Amino acid sequence: MPLSPRLRRRIRQLHRWIALAFSLPLLILALTGFLLSFEPLLNSMSRGTDNLTAARSIELLQSVDPQGKAKTVTHRGYDGTLEVAGPGLRPMVLDIETGEVTRHGIIARTFILSRQIHKAFVGDLNWLVLISTVAMGVLIVLGLLMGWPRRANTVSGWHRVGAWIGMPLLAITTVTGVLMSFGVTMGGGGASPMTMGRLSEPMSMVQAVQAVEAQQDLSAMAWIRPAGPRVMMRYAQGDRFQGYFVTPDEIVAVPRNLPRAIHEGLWSIPLGLAMNLIVSILTTGLILTGLIIWFRRRRPAASLAAFRNVPR
Repeated sequence: MPLSPRLRRRIRQLHRWIALAFSLPLLILALTGFLLSFEPLLNSMSRGTDNLTAARSIELLQSVDPQGKAKTVTHRGYDGTLEVAGPGLRPMVLDIETGEVTRHGIIARTFILSRQIHKAFVGDLNWLVLISTVAMGVLIVLGLLMGWPRRANTVSGWHRVGAWIGMPLLAITTVTGVLMSFGVTMGGGGASPMTMGRLSEPMSMVQAVQAVEAQQDLSAMAWIRPAGPRVMMRYAQGDRFQGYFVTPDEIVAVPRNLPRAIHEGLWSIPLGLAMNLIVSILTTGLILTGLIIWFRRRRPAASLAAFRNVPR
């Protein structure tokens, strides 16, 4: 049954005000997500370029952490660095080739800053992310109710056509974002059965590196860090990233956390990157064109009010 003109007008008004209220957090998430989409690709492309081995990793670890306090190691092959951190240990960035304490390059610093901003929203401001994500879902539903758009070479026409074309990807990103906000993993990631990869006693980072090298080429490792009573590793494997639990005797493949894998594009490095880029560009474009439409609608009203107040 077709909607009445009055109801369509109300839907447009509701769509407009919800979009305006949540435009800033959605824009920040879209822009930081856009930048972070490139990091998995660079990590994959740089696999093996810095010749990181267990022997070199242990040498670097022992040079800055002789007491074995390190709990997290982050490998950025595209930056040629190994970052070491842990309780009571100042985070240090090491040049893999020279072994010297250094700083991240401009590309790595951009990714780190984007991740910090994104993480601040997802972590400290999780409530705002959840509300904004739900708002995006509401906007998608309202967009569907507004009907099929007519093609027009105007800002409004491009806004509506772009929204309809990108709606499936926007819906996927929204649903997976809500699932992540509620901690739904579908049995994968760190929520896997606790019997899988559980440690009987604490394991040093040197032991973890040795365990990985025994079964995999360490140069494809993205990071190793704690996950509760277990130790996890993210590994660039083929055209995707795979998680592993690391024990002194073996590494165990982690069942995939589907919402996170889809949302972050880790299920397929080229396709996931393409999907995230499209979603980020679409979200940014829809917000900007929506703001332009809103200001254009406000400007005639303001001009008319000013004209009426001119003394005669």
